Amino acid sequence: MHHDTTAIPAKRLALLVWLVAVLANPALGFHAQDSGNDLVALDLPEWNPDPEDLPQELQPLEIERPSLPARLTDTAVKMERRIVELEAIGLSADTREAQHAALDEAIGIAEQLLAIREQHQGNEDDVIRWRNTEGRPQEWHELIDARLGLAQLHAIRARTIEERAELVQLRELKRDYDEYLASADYQAAKSAIEDRIEIARRILGETSPEMMRMSQDLGTLRYTIGQLEEARAAYAQALEACRTTLGADHPLTLTAMMNLGSTQFAAGEYVKAKRNFLAALRGNRRVMGDDDPETLRAIRWLAAVLQSHGEYAEAEAYCRVSLHASRQTLGDEHIGTLTSVSNLGLVLYEQGRLRESLPYTSAALEATRRLLSEKHPYTLSSMTNMAALLEASGQAIEAEVLYRESLDGRRELLGDHHHETANALNNLGDLLGELGRLSEAESYFREAVDGYRIAVGEKHPDTLLAQNNLGMTLLAQGRLIEAEQILRLVLNSLRDEMGENHPRTLLAASNLGVTLHKLGRMREAGSLTGKALEAKRQVLGSAHESTIQSMINMASVHIAQGEDQLGESQLLEAIQRSKSLVGEAHQLTLTAMSNLGSHLEMQGRLNEANQWYSQALDIAEQLRIETLGGARNRAQLSDELHIRILASVYAAVLTRTASHDAAIGVLERGRARAASDLLCRDAGGALDSLRAIGDAERVTRYESAMESERVALAALREAEARLAAVEREN
Repeated sequence: MHHDTTAIPAKRLALLVWLVAVLANPALGFHAQDSGNDLVALDLPEWNPDPEDLPQELQPLEIERPSLPARLTDTAVKMERRIVELEAIGLSADTREAQHAALDEAIGIAEQLLAIREQHQGNEDDVIRWRNTEGRPQEWHELIDARLGLAQLHAIRARTIEERAELVQLRELKRDYDEYLASADYQAAKSAIEDRIEIARRILGETSPEMMRMSQDLGTLRYTIGQLEEARAAYAQALEACRTTLGADHPLTLTAMMNLGSTQFAAGEYVKAKRNFLAALRGNRRVMGDDDPETLRAIRWLAAVLQSHGEYAEAEAYCRVSLHASRQTLGDEHIGTLTSVSNLGLVLYEQGRLRESLPYTSAALEATRRLLSEKHPYTLSSMTNMAALLEASGQAIEAEVLYRESLDGRRELLGDHHHETANALNNLGDLLGELGRLSEAESYFREAVDGYRIAVGEKHPDTLLAQNNLGMTLLAQGRLIEAEQILRLVLNSLRDEMGENHPRTLLAASNLGVTLHKLGRMREAGSLTGKALEAKRQVLGSAHESTIQSMINMASVHIAQGEDQLGESQLLEAIQRSKSLVGEAHQLTLTAMSNLGSHLEMQGRLNEANQWYSQALDIAEQLRIETLGGARNRAQLSDELHIRILASVYAAVLTRTASHDAAIGVLERGRARAASDLLCRDAGGALDSLRAIGDAERVTRYESAMESERVALAALREAEARLAAVEREN
């Protein structure tokens, strides 16, 4: 028996990004008490790192910011509140005289506030209180805001009563927009933002701070509904206006920079995105501090970039810092905290640390379901991540339910051709492929490819990922020529877009190598697989699952070319590295052992083959017993592990070595697993067929046989439960 190991980067999981349009946006920065639900209390493992162990960009930062003296801080806050109150009266009072009186008083207070900030926070000829990242003197953002606020009050004072009424409407539209966006009513949000822009442009002018904020709001809406190019244009316009009017260090400029980076990330332009995220992180740490929500958002984005490059260990550090600070600063029920929870669960999942991932992934789903609606984008993303974790844990039935629920929600909310809808199609197709439902999987992958092409373009990494998965599904169906054409196209595109040594490129090379192997083109398969293996050793290291998978694939090529010693040594290395990395009871270790047993059997080294087959069968049965979930999940995993086939092959080798009693015992192990799995999966299907043809005698015999199997199954389940309990205690 021989297993081909194909390293398919199948999942496109749902990274939560907490996109923010303007500072302190209430729609995306709510707490549970705003939603009317009970507070969320996250029960998560503690994490207290040594600061010296943090990534370089997150090391403690010593910086002196130009703050007001303590005696004036409260005074400034009270003055700002009074200005807001008077401005509201100045816009909505019943008479022109009352409006003017309120605005005049507001202007007087604003002038006093500006003088205070200039005295204590402004740069002078002999005192430079703030410099930008390049070391040049720059005005502090609170002083800029005080100056612009005073200018805005003068502008309002010069407007007519009718124009002031429109400015009141402008603020009401802002509240409406936030509510619509939070409730995923995107059409209503679009109408609200368009009305806001029309009023602000006409009354306040293109360069007003209000127009800068609205450009960001427009970009957020465009991004959310999948219009990436339009979102990029809105964010770029906002960034240019903010830099010109407010300076590079202003918080609104840093937000615009981060939001522009988000569209670059979504378009697969990871280098450009990382540049903007790094600049935003450094700027926010300097200006706002380490615990500011925007600093934490920049950390989350950088974690996403690192994760996209397969740099999971460093991404994990960023995720943990973000979560730790978010819980302390924002509280457990804040959407920023829940985003951090979900993303940490995701990066642990990507490293194969499923049990560590579970508390984070399940907490994120439970909390978003409670605080948001079932069809909210954040809930659907958490649902996707939970489904992937269930699938990886052997609970395919439960995973399919969540994948389908997520897909239905995406279609309803975003339409058939949105990026996130394509992600959901791709993930469901992958699960169905794993379940052997290849025709269904092919249909979903083709729809995903079409969706990605429309949403993000032909060369986007996610489009290529879905094409890769389509190619591997065709390969599993035996349609080798079609598979080769698609996989070669994917590999060439990834080389052009992401480089020769990117993890996705290396995985695509491995997959094409497997296809060429099946086509019998061993020379080309060996060259491609060998190059992929060496590159993975350099980029990912030898102790990485993908590298070990390539070792197993390369061993198969060596053996097929008659290079038995090379193939055998590679399998032995794969077994040892897999044991060290993921443990003995893992499918990767099982595959390497089975392949080595098959190789030794073909060489006539039957006693050695028996040893490896015996270990492989023990591991397969242990994996089956430890599968989370019910009997149907164990049945599905049994098929994936080929327990019955493994038992049959092992028994045949035992027979050839005259170990007949042992062979019968092994066959019984395989038969018992297969029969019980068949029984628990669909015992009634065959019985219904017999009844339909009216064969009463065979129905009676079948029912008797099934009853015997039920008794045996009950005993087997009890034994397995006891064994699993002992394993857990140990």
